[in-house]
Amino acid sequence: MIKTGDLVVVHTKFQPFKHPMSIISALIRVFQWLSNGFKWEYAKWNHSEVVYVDWDGQVYLYGALSGGITKRLMREWHDPSKRICKVYREYDIQYTEATPIEVDTRIQTADHRKYDFASLLFFQIIYRLTFRKLWLGRKGDKADDKLYCSEFYGYVWKEKYPDWYTLSTSDILERGQVKEITHGCI
Repeated sequence: MIKTGDLVVVHTKFQPFKHPMSIISALIRVFQWLSNGFKWEYAKWNHSEVVYVDWDGQVYLYGALSGGITKRLMREWHDPSKRICKVYREYDIQYTEATPIEVDTRIQTADHRKYDFASLLFFQIIYRLTFRKLWLGRKGDKADDKLYCSEFYGYVWKEKYPDWYTLSTSDILERGQVKEITHGCI
């Protein structure tokens, strides 16, 4: 069962003529592959979103898109002709009836944040090319007003990811702190 705070990882199919933005998705995967020592296992995912389950059981996705953090119904978002996805969960979090309040609050209050183009297109590339040694972007509380997709997930779980502002989707998976819940989206 999907819960608030779960991670949805996405592989956007490369369809440059039908969906030109899929070119950026492919470039993200290439940079992740290069910086992960040419391991495809984690680099095949180019985007991530955070699950939010409303009080009435509706499943929403919060994700950082070019217009900023957006909220969408998961069932309306999933389109297998455009993307492949899996759902992961932080393995050492003890879920009760409620998600940890900090996580719930960070998700629900994120919609005013803008997209972090500078970190994705400049700082992440430098970070990847220096094999995760040099981060020139904003850090900590100075970094939370603009977020890209995996940075948003790290921000939601920032107690677990102290360097959340540097994260890529492959970093989250590679660290082994999440376990697969579903193969595909529902």
